[in-house]
Amino acid sequence: MNNATNKKENRKALRFFIPFLIVMAFGGGVIGVLSTTDSASRVSQRITSFLEAFMYFVSPYMVIIFILAGIITALIYYRRGKKEYKNMLDSDDEDIQDMFYRNADCNLAKMMTYMSICDISAFIFFAVVVTYIRQYVENNLDTYLIALLVFVVGNFIRMRLQQLSVDLIKTMNPGKKGSVFDLRFQKKWEESCDEMEKFQIYKASYKAYKTGSMACVIIFVSLLLLSFFFDYGPLPAMAVGAIWMVNTVSYCRESMKLEKEKLNL
Repeated sequence: MNNATNKKENRKALRFFIPFLIVMAFGGGVIGVLSTTDSASRVSQRITSFLEAFMYFVSPYMVIIFILAGIITALIYYRRGKKEYKNMLDSDDEDIQDMFYRNADCNLAKMMTYMSICDISAFIFFAVVVTYIRQYVENNLDTYLIALLVFVVGNFIRMRLQQLSVDLIKTMNPGKKGSVFDLRFQKKWEESCDEMEKFQIYKASYKAYKTGSMACVIIFVSLLLLSFFFDYGPLPAMAVGAIWMVNTVSYCRESMKLEKEKLNL
C-alpha cells in the first residue's frame, strides 16, 4: 500500500519537475549562447557602468537614510509600547490589561523588526561605501566622513534602543533574563522563555530556515546565470553557496542531535 502511494506521489510530482528541469536547462543554454555575442557584452558593460556610478552616488546617502529611519522608527514603536504598558498598569480590568499587554508586546516586536531591516540595509550600502573608499577620499571626502560618522554613532544608538526594548520586555516579563551586551544573550534569553514561547521561536526558526534555503537557491542560480553576462567571477556565487551550506549543515546537525536525545529518553 505504501509503495503504491509513493509511486503515485512521485509520478504526480514528476509531471511538474521534469518540465521545470527542461525549461531551466533550455533557459540556461540560451543565456550561455547569448552571453557570447558582442551585443550582450556591450549591454552588460553599460549596465555595469551605470550600476557602479549609481551605487557610488547613492550609497553614502542611503547609509544615512537607513540609519536615521531605523532610529526614528524604533523610537516611535518603543514609546508606543511603553505607553501601552503604562496603560496596562493603570487599568484594573484583566481583559483590558491583557489587551494593553498584547499591544505593548506587538509594538516592541515591530520596533525590533523594522530596526533590523534598516540596520541590514545600512550595512549593505556601507559595504559599497567601503568598496569605493579610495574614490570617496579623493573626490567626496566630506560625504564619506558624514556617512561614516552617522553609521558609527547610529550603531551605538541602535544598541541603546535595543537595550531599552529588552529591559522593558524584562519588566513586563520578570522571568526573562539576558542583556544585549552579553555575547551569550540569545542563549540566556531562550532559556528564560516558557514552553509556548520556545515553541514559537522554534516554529519561526524553521520557517526562516526554509525561506533562507529557498532564497539561497534562487540567488545562487541567478548569480550563476548573470555571471555569463557580467563576468564578475565565481566569488559571489561561492559566498551564497557557503551561507547555504552553513544553513543546511547546522540544521541537519541539530536535527540529528535532537533525534539522539529523543531516543535516549
